[in-house]
Amino acid sequence: MKKNILIAALTLITAGIVSAQSGSIYAGGNLGINTQSVKLESTGTTLKSNSWQVAPEVGYYVTDDIAVGLMLGIRGDKNSLDTKTTVFQPTLYGRRFFKMSDAFNLFAGLNLAVSTDKIEPKNATSANTDKSTGFGAGIDLGGTYKLSDRFTIIGRYAALGWSSTTEKTGSTKTHTTTDFGFNVLSLGPQFTVGIYYTLN
Repeated sequence: MKKNILIAALTLITAGIVSAQSGSIYAGGNLGINTQSVKLESTGTTLKSNSWQVAPEVGYYVTDDIAVGLMLGIRGDKNSLDTKTTVFQPTLYGRRFFKMSDAFNLFAGLNLAVSTDKIEPKNATSANTDKSTGFGAGIDLGGTYKLSDRFTIIGRYAALGWSSTTEKTGSTKTHTTTDFGFNVLSLGPQFTVGIYYTLN
């Protein structure tokens, strides 16, 4: 039986507002913490893992309805087998906003990302550590809701993506994985929520 328990989904102050003007600069990110338990019915053993994510970002409104930015996704995970996973994923993006009301906007975005992953088992050595590098592109959809002249809440959903990832164990290349389709998660979490704050 698999259980996912959300411990906390926190946000850091970032930047941007629903009806931002061209030339506006924003910065910030989001933070998430999650725990997962998997019970193996055959043995009665429960495997647990704790993960975290932080994604600071900075961006700029080229026009009133187009923004470009850079997000630095950093994720980590440790399970009950003492295996640690660390992911670093810088992402460039562009977003086109569509005004629905004075407070609410929808947007569509294009994302380009590279990533490096490292999986370290208990008593890790250079010979048994798994590493991977990859790159990809994706389209996301989302919305923003204006809380004040400075603060806006934003939610985004990774809709369609493509990626190519090459994995190594030690210095030996093991395989390359290519993904394409809806709900491809290689560009980061499928759904995120954050709070933006306009700097100027």
